[in-house]
Amino acid sequence: MTNMLKRGAVCGGIIMLFFASTVVQASITTITLDVDPSTPTSGNWSTGDLVEIIIRASSSGDPGQGFSGADFLTDFRGIFVDTGKVKIHDILYFLGETGIQVDTEENADLYNGYGGYSMAGDTWVYDDFPDFTGDVIMEAGSFEAIVMSSGDDLDLGIDGQPVNFLHVVFEIQSGFDVGESTDVTYTGQLGAYGQEIGDEVWSDIFGEFTQSDDATGSFSLTLTPEPTTALLLLVGMAATVVRRKR
Repeated sequence: MTNMLKRGAVCGGIIMLFFASTVVQASITTITLDVDPSTPTSGNWSTGDLVEIIIRASSSGDPGQGFSGADFLTDFRGIFVDTGKVKIHDILYFLGETGIQVDTEENADLYNGYGGYSMAGDTWVYDDFPDFTGDVIMEAGSFEAIVMSSGDDLDLGIDGQPVNFLHVVFEIQSGFDVGESTDVTYTGQLGAYGQEIGDEVWSDIFGEFTQSDDATGSFSLTLTPEPTTALLLLVGMAATVVRRKR
């Protein structure tokens, strides 16, 4: 009787192990937004200078589960800056008497150098993300849009390999003092391709890890002294120390 109970317990354990192994676990995909490491986020800029920032996106998902885009338009979502220190720079290209807001990399490249338009001085979305829902609204203090790329066969930002997502240009304002920093804040909803029902999508925006439904994060721009100014400051400090010692 005891041996029969032991055999039954072993069989039951094997059956339970089999069923446990056949349960499909919901996958977790993390979408990451960061600033291209080659992009300077600090410098000795002056009022009116333009600072180019390239935002990259990547995904930890399997093939077919890449980054699909972001909702920066509805509700409270958007990209926001302190307009006393920097403004989002947006250029209207004039075709005749008609002002055209350039939204995509393709059009920015097309109009570059014509009619005073500068691709490097404008804010636009890279062509990997050609579909817009609603309007792209760029104002001095905010950028709002639903930017996406449709099609399940597009593997954008797969396996941590980043893809360029957004080209943002900031104009330095007179209220931005040397030695100060200012935050560029992102609030939005990020999406990934190929997600099954029950799968989780998380976000890592500039080092802040949250659920993608309310993804937030920020990075800082820092205004540094000019090299000569910094050198003079150090010399002055050294002279003060010498005087005190004497």
